[in-house]
Amino acid sequence: MKNKIKNLKPVSLLRLTLPLIILGGVFTAKAQHNQEIAIYAQGPFSKLNYKLMGTESDMESSFGVGLGIQYAYNLSQNWSLGLAAQYTSFEGRASIANLQDAYSTTDNEGEDFEFRYTATNYVEKQHLKYATIPISIRYMTSGRTARFYAATGFNIGFNIGAKYEAAADRLATSGYYEQYNVELMDPKFMGFGDFDYSTGKTELKVKNSYALHLESGIRFPIENGTFYQVGVYLDYGLNDLNEEKGTENAIDYNTQEPKAFIPNSLFKATRKSDGMPYIEEVKTLSFGIKIQYGLGF
Repeated sequence: MKNKIKNLKPVSLLRLTLPLIILGGVFTAKAQHNQEIAIYAQGPFSKLNYKLMGTESDMESSFGVGLGIQYAYNLSQNWSLGLAAQYTSFEGRASIANLQDAYSTTDNEGEDFEFRYTATNYVEKQHLKYATIPISIRYMTSGRTARFYAATGFNIGFNIGAKYEAAADRLATSGYYEQYNVELMDPKFMGFGDFDYSTGKTELKVKNSYALHLESGIRFPIENGTFYQVGVYLDYGLNDLNEEKGTENAIDYNTQEPKAFIPNSLFKATRKSDGMPYIEEVKTLSFGIKIQYGLGF
């Protein structure tokens, strides 16, 4: 037997061992899991970030969620590229104790006058929904138990639904007729007096969004290539979403139906008394906890 082994040529040894080397390489590649797919949820802080008359928007209405599925390709044991499909929601809230303005218009009899109004405790809420494509690069430490990771990239968000709604405790209106030097506080059929004010949900035009993504956390292997990871994240909007910038009135006098006022979002309204827009740049801001469950293959 020893003689037979000694008589084996190098080529014969290579033929015997090459299949084993190839099989070993295949199993090693599988063990390394060059690809992975995962589902995740993130939140809960997600808001529209803007200044209202020069003052930062508040966090009172800032709840939003992100749900997605992510594919990652491992370039090495430590580096990988990721591509995901994600649903994201954002909310914004603009609150003004006394929203008031005055501008020239015409009544239903063709008379010119100055329409004056004050909306007490005016609140406008914006609700935006985006289909988002996050693209990222990730670094992960080596190890068989807990592994630390950090990722960065950017998100491209496509608007799939945007609405706003506004309400006030009281809307007081009047009409000043300069030609008669008189201010009418009534009658209501002319649109003058005290009114309830609520718009219901109304469509809002916004642009697609682009955001910087930062994330860091810990991955915990489970078994058979499965894992879960917990991290913190920040998505910081880079572009202005406000598509409807203009010189509209926040509350328009309706010449044809004076009691049916025409509402406009603060996104596209300008205060006529000084020409100042209520809201200028609108960006997204989202941060919180991200929980992910996935499978390597």
